[in-house]
Amino acid sequence: MNRPNPPPALPKDKEPRDVFNRWLYNQWEYTQHNKFADLQGGTLGEYYHLTAAEHTFVSTIAPGSDSTKFLRGDATWSNTLTGPFTVDGNVTIGNAAADTLTINAGIWNYNNNWIATRAAGTLAAGTTTILRQDITYTGDPGGTTDARTLALNSIAQGANNIANFVMMRAAMNHDGSGLVTTGQGFQYTAGLRSTGNMTNARVFVGQLVIENSGGVTTGECYLAAAPNLGGGSSTGNITTLNGFRAANLGNATRITNSIGYQQDDFTGSGTITVGFRSQMSSGTGKWGFLHTGTANNGFNGNVRIGSTVAPTVALDVTGSVAISSDLTLPAAPSDPILLSQIFGN
Repeated sequence: MNRPNPPPALPKDKEPRDVFNRWLYNQWEYTQHNKFADLQGGTLGEYYHLTAAEHTFVSTIAPGSDSTKFLRGDATWSNTLTGPFTVDGNVTIGNAAADTLTINAGIWNYNNNWIATRAAGTLAAGTTTILRQDITYTGDPGGTTDARTLALNSIAQGANNIANFVMMRAAMNHDGSGLVTTGQGFQYTAGLRSTGNMTNARVFVGQLVIENSGGVTTGECYLAAAPNLGGGSSTGNITTLNGFRAANLGNATRITNSIGYQQDDFTGSGTITVGFRSQMSSGTGKWGFLHTGTANNGFNGNVRIGSTVAPTVALDVTGSVAISSDLTLPAAPSDPILLSQIFGN
């Protein structure tokens, strides 16, 4: 950098002292520009308020570069933002489809009325995923660890009077005018994608837990609630409503046994222990049990028809019996059969 020019020639209308003082002030201003210790750093020839090394470092994290470092509370720069700290207002993390947010192990505390939204996402041909979470387990826990992808605990503390305590609510709504062929609120799968095996593969498990002296009046592991038809403002109809449906579970070569509903034994004995119970009242088109297929039906144990009193023989009928086809009797029945018992007279 060029040094200041020497003192100028003496103007005719100025005193020598005035011109010399101006030149002397300019010289002091040049040499002292970067030496205000309390305001700026730098050495002679540097005209920014940082040292050359600091300026180079800040330039590497300026907008438009890698933006990989944070200015922490201790006035140091780091790749790690260490709290505690508070951020007010809107915060955007990531600005491209390839951006990745990594969250290490720890505890996240959410205050009241915490809402997470994902407004973006356009439906297109193929499979469109609005929000996706992939969690991969590695290592060998030795068969002693529960691997839980997502664990939610909803706790009501204190003397709370709650009409409807909901653990998790998910609503799938179609707000368009087009056709949705199949709408599914939830779709769970338990998959096997390796040469390993699963002893029990369960897609959904519901369990009631009591851990104190409080009691449950009615426990329901699964409830198919009555449909909400929207009151007087709704005019749409439902053609067929299935409370529970087991689709085609069979495969001729790769599934040994297919069972739509399996009722295990209840080892406990309460006032009433029932595997299947229907409280359907009589009416036109109403059936407590209706088998419309052609497969065989089998009942092991005694059966009573016409009453709920426990049967005493294989087929115990309370009331009249109407036979519209042949009645086949054993060649030598062990007990006599009265015609009045057969024909009702």
